[in-house]
Amino acid sequence: MWPFILERSVALQTHVNATPSEVLQFLQTPEKLCALSPLIKDFSVEGDVVTVSERLPLLGGLVESSTKFKFKLKVLENGILCDIYADMWTTMQNHMWTEEQPDGTTILKERTCVQALFFFIPYVVATMLAAHIAVMKKISGTLAEPGQPMSPVLVRR
Repeated sequence: MWPFILERSVALQTHVNATPSEVLQFLQTPEKLCALSPLIKDFSVEGDVVTVSERLPLLGGLVESSTKFKFKLKVLENGILCDIYADMWTTMQNHMWTEEQPDGTTILKERTCVQALFFFIPYVVATMLAAHIAVMKKISGTLAEPGQPMSPVLVRR
């Protein structure tokens, strides 16, 4: 429905000092994955559908609202695929996957495609990006050995 609904894609990646199977334990378990997000207040899991109650920081975090949405989680051999359905015609498709490195560690990659109303798209992308970077950092930090520096999260738009 251009020009009313716009689409944006974002790609993230980070190095995780853990095996792909250790990283997949976080990705493929909705309870573990949702617990890592700084925005999720509450969630419930019914089969492959997750219902989420999420904080929405407004005006630079001075004010807060909330929303509820659902996503369908599909477990893949090397990651996950999530189809997210939110209010106001906002949808996202999120693909996260692992790539094993020669030293046994993992590159965690993510590609998210966002569709939203043209006046919401900057806010939706910025909010999603901040939350997903935080999740990647938490996965990396949780699985890193003590004293090991965390890898940066690389962003491509």
